[in-house]
This record gives sequence, structure tokens and C-alpha cells, in this order.
Amino acid sequence: MRYLLEQVDSGAVKYSIGARVSFVLSLVVLLFVCSAFLIEPDSLAFVTAWPVWTWSFIGFVLSVASWRSRRRAALSLCIVWFVWTAVAAEEPRSVFRMRSCPNAEWHAAMERGGGFRVVSLNCAGGSFLAASEVARYKPDIVLFQESPARKEVEVLARKLFGSRCSFVWGIDASVISRWPAERVAMPRTLLPYCAMARVTLPSRKRVDCVSVRLAPPVFRLDPWRLDCWKAYAADRRNRRKQVAAIMNYLRSKDAGAPLVVGGDMNSPGGDAALSDFQGMLRDAFNEAGRGFCNTVLNDYPVLRFDQVWICNKLKA
Repeated sequence: MRYLLEQVDSGAVKYSIGARVSFVLSLVVLLFVCSAFLIEPDSLAFVTAWPVWTWSFIGFVLSVASWRSRRRAALSLCIVWFVWTAVAAEEPRSVFRMRSCPNAEWHAAMERGGGFRVVSLNCAGGSFLAASEVARYKPDIVLFQESPARKEVEVLARKLFGSRCSFVWGIDASVISRWPAERVAMPRTLLPYCAMARVTLPSRKRVDCVSVRLAPPVFRLDPWRLDCWKAYAADRRNRRKQVAAIMNYLRSKDAGAPLVVGGDMNSPGGDAALSDFQGMLRDAFNEAGRGFCNTVLNDYPVLRFDQVWICNKLKA
């Protein structure tokens, strides 16, 4: 009988130790993830490359594992994880943002000839079928990435906007418009991932539109190796250099026209790789986006790679 009691006690002690370890691990992960998303050092780019809720899920599981031994502490930690997710993740804000779309202000701007709808789409390796999906969103200006061939872009432009359409085709990115548009020359170093058009609205005002596809992201699942962290850090720095090159050109080219920069940024919304956009541009989704925000991957979107940024002269 004594032997059995000792076995039970030993098991309880082991469970208690395991619960404490789970609690400490959940707390450590919370502090680590918060630091990564708030400070965003390149060395922790692996962490921010994944959705906030993936880390929250890990934290919840570890907290629940410590429930029987430390109920109050585990419950408090679960609440902290919940609050952190609600604040840091984009999905809760966009899903519950209540706003009619399009609203009366947008309709009034359209009647004055100053309103327009921009749609950005990655065409999945130049697929004409994928590009044709923009029609259901009734755009006025379309920003393509992984653009179809020049002839197919012209056919699609005419299909969407009729004979008065305009388009600017690029190696990877293209712009098509309901209204007159002209190509804006860009440095050769930007041409592999950018295209720029100056669109003349019905109000005679001009808008500069830039379609962008930044370098594709690294995808690795071996965080126990230092090379993985280095690869994600270098990957972010590469896209930051691309953004800096785009913004340096746009600042030097500033003609006073309103500016729209959109496309496949291959970075989550708010990522530090896009920090150079800030100051001159604003993320339109943060201002007026509603509904489920993610765009990647098509069938199971978990990140918002596709973004539209606008200057202070425009309102979303």
C-alpha cells in the first residue's frame, strides 16, 4: 500500500513540474513575441513573418497545459494572450470595423470626377484567367503583378474599360486604367519589379499609380538552425532596400500629383521592411479596410501581402 501511494505522489510531483515548465515557457514566448512585433529587429524577422495568432495559439496551449497546477496564473496568462492577439493582430480590427462601403462621401467624389477604385492583383505567374477576376470588383485602375503578356493585358483592358482604356505594361508589373494614362519612365533598376502610370481623372486631376512586386519571401521551418534566422533577416533587408529605392525615386520625381503605390509586397501588413513608405504614404487598409484582410494564400489566406498605399492628398 505504501508503495502505491509513493508512486501516485511521484506522478503528481512530475505533473506539477511539467505544469510549471509549461507556464514559464508560455510567459517566455509571450515576452519574446511581443518584443519581436513591437521592436521589429531584423534578427527576429522569422517571428514576424508568421501571423500573430500562430504564436498566440502556442501560448494558449502552453498556458492550458499548466491549468491544473496553477489555475489562476494560467487563466491570467490566457487573458493576456487574448488581449495581445486582439491588439496586435489585424484580423479582429478589420472584421469588426463597421463602415458602409462605398459610402456617401465616395459616391459624391465619383460624381465630381475625383473618386476612383483601385484593385491590386497578383496574376499567379501571368495567368490571364486570374487577371480576369478583377472584373467583379468594378475597378477604375488595376495594378497587376506577375502580369500577363502585353497582348493579354491590352485585351483585358479593352474588356474592362472599352476602347478608351489605357494601359502601361511592364516586365512583371502593369497598370490598366479606365481613363487616359501615360507611362512614367523609371530607372532600369526598378523596372524588374515596378511599373508607373500617370492617370488623368475625369476632373482633369492627375494621379500617379505605381504597381510593385517586391522580392518573394523566404520560407523555412527550421528555427533551431541559426542559418534560418539569418536568412529571414537578410530577406527583410532585401525588401527594405527595394522599398527605399522606390521611395528615393518617387521623392526625386515628385510632381505634386497624388500618389498610389500598390501591389504584392511579399511582407505582412505593418512589417518593418515597408517602413520607408511611412511618412509619405499611408496603408489604405488600416484607414478604411473592412472584412477579412488576408490575401495569401488564395485558398487559405493567413497574411496580408497585397496592399495599397496612398499619399496624404488622397482619402481611402
